[in-house]
Amino acid sequence: MRRTILLGGILAAFALMACDRPADTVPADTAPAEPEAPASEPVGTGVAATAPLRAFGNEPFWSMRDVGGGMLEFSTPELPDGTRYAATRSADASGIHYAGANVQLDIVPGDCSDGMSDNIHPYSATMTLDGTSYSGCAAPVSANGEAAEEVSPTR
Repeated sequence: MRRTILLGGILAAFALMACDRPADTVPADTAPAEPEAPASEPVGTGVAATAPLRAFGNEPFWSMRDVGGGMLEFSTPELPDGTRYAATRSADASGIHYAGANVQLDIVPGDCSDGMSDNIHPYSATMTLDGTSYSGCAAPVSANGEAAEEVSPTR
């Protein structure tokens, strides 16, 4: 009987020691891995790499919209129906880029004032189209195809 009690006490002690077991540790010479930015979001933009964007400017008024399928649509007050350009979209740490035979559009994060509405937009845009340079602002495209209302009044 004494042997059974002693054996039961030893087993109970082992069971309690297992509960207090220290957590697995990483050796001190091994640094934790840096989390990588998901491929779906370029570093610093806060925009999914596939989210459609619209760049726009004034004097002269212009708009370049990602209409999907590898196509951009350029429009002006004189050309309201727009002209389409094939372009490949890419994303990197600096922003979102579209490149085609006659077009290069670069969209980078940072406050941008369109100069007329006193609104601040979330991105700046520079574009070369058929040899002409444009600069302006950009924002994600809303369901109606316009720049989303992600603007704030000028500070």
